[in-house]
Amino acid sequence: MGMATIPLNFQHFRNPRVRVDLIASEMQKVLDKIFADLA
Repeated sequence: MGMATIPLNFQHFRNPRVRVDLIASEMQKVLDKIFADLA
């Protein structure tokens, strides 16, 4: 399992846009959770 994460991290490192998309999706999850708690 640890070996599978190495190429994944390497790919993210080589491609900054993938990292940005990843952060954006995480932010969206957090926002969805906040709105769900407020509702």
